[in-house]
Amino acid sequence: MFWSKIWLFLLAAAAAIAFTIALLLPRPAQRARTDDDRQRLVVACDVVNIQLKSAARVQIDVASAFARQAELVAALDRAGGLETIDEATSKAARELAAQTIAGVSGTRPDFAILIDRKGRVLARAGSAGVDESLYGDTIAGRFLVDDALAGYLRDDLWQVGKRLYRVAGSPVIKRDPPVTYVGAVVVGNAVSKQFAEELMKPLGATVGFYVKGDLAISSSATVLDREVLTEYAKLAASPADLDTDCK
Repeated sequence: MFWSKIWLFLLAAAAAIAFTIALLLPRPAQRARTDDDRQRLVVACDVVNIQLKSAARVQIDVASAFARQAELVAALDRAGGLETIDEATSKAARELAAQTIAGVSGTRPDFAILIDRKGRVLARAGSAGVDESLYGDTIAGRFLVDDALAGYLRDDLWQVGKRLYRVAGSPVIKRDPPVTYVGAVVVGNAVSKQFAEELMKPLGATVGFYVKGDLAISSSATVLDREVLTEYAKLAASPADLDTDCK
């Protein structure tokens, strides 16, 4: 009788352990669902990256079109020779920039900044992201601005206040002999809810843009769990190539 009780206990314990392991192990259907979700995430990540690159290309084209405006080239050339930029000169340049923004077909920039060859702001124009009354300050030192003044096309992300902006910069070149760099132009578009929604249209998914761990804008009310952001921050801090990020 005693040994039968021992065996009954051992069998019950073994059954309990087996049942616990069965509960802890992912079931085939669950594994399939997890793999499917992971693959959908990889595809969504790749598609978003492609669309962001395409949007950056369009924005760089807009900045380049700005830089080719003859009147803007002349205005920046004159500004570079001034000891200080006066209000009248800045106002005239701001009106030129506003007219150029209005003439852009498709998605117009939310703002444009004209920068002379010394890195000083000749004028700011736009409906958002800039204070049009400010001019004469030096914004050289930002990677995008320095590259544009050096003759390179570049895109970047700027945080202005609590908003995130996609920006693009282009050198402004005076092509009449002698060919010289006379300044740069920077155009910016806010990362808006509409922009986020358009990125997700082909996928029916959700995308959110985070700045220093805080949500800047999202295509829906969904917010990532703090643990997810913490773990991703560890991965983002590693030297791994960002091109493999989606994997």
